[in-house]
Amino acid sequence: MLWEDCLRTLLDRAVRRLRVEKLSFPYERGFSAEYRSLVSPRLAMRDVFRLEAVARSGRYAQIQ
Repeated sequence: MLWEDCLRTLLDRAVRRLRVEKLSFPYERGFSAEYRSLVSPRLAMRDVFRLEAVARSGRYAQIQ
């Protein structure tokens, strides 16, 4: 399965399980080839939900 398809599947499941609103963006298309080669789709979900929190808050995120 392609990285993007795997991430989309994982995100769809997480959204259903967590009962959150639909995500704001199609995140699976937004990550660079380098990111995809270094980060598994399962770990990328963490970044997606962080990006989503920032998008919904309208504020800047502090990178840790």
